[in-house]
Amino acid sequence: MSLSAAYNRLLLVLLALAIVIVGCGGERKTTLTIEVVNAWGKQHYRLTCDPAGGEVPRPRDLCLLLGKNAEVMLRNGEDRSSCVGGMFTVHLRAEGVFDGRTIDATKIDACQGNLEAQRLWLSQLPPPPGWRE
Repeated sequence: MSLSAAYNRLLLVLLALAIVIVGCGGERKTTLTIEVVNAWGKQHYRLTCDPAGGEVPRPRDLCLLLGKNAEVMLRNGEDRSSCVGGMFTVHLRAEGVFDGRTIDATKIDACQGNLEAQRLWLSQLPPPPGWRE
């Protein structure tokens, strides 16, 4: 085998290896820390998807719900409050990685104009102590 042919073969092997490495690095993992807070207490949860796990009651169900409703559930509300607030007011936050992208959703509740997100999250998570709908 000539030096040129060996060089071409080496380049092909390196190119194939690079494609495999890039493909493996493109995983779309989900690892979120979720916080549910009101004046009576604070609850923290960890959620992973693919495989589903963490400290939430039904991680698989929550992963499926997020997969269908991520645009609503992880969208930060606008800086306008749509409630008076008070001791029972629920505040939700989610930070981490969802489907491979960084998430820092600190305003995903009804007080930030995202009542649907609050409804979806609390359909899968226990509400904080003293919470009333």
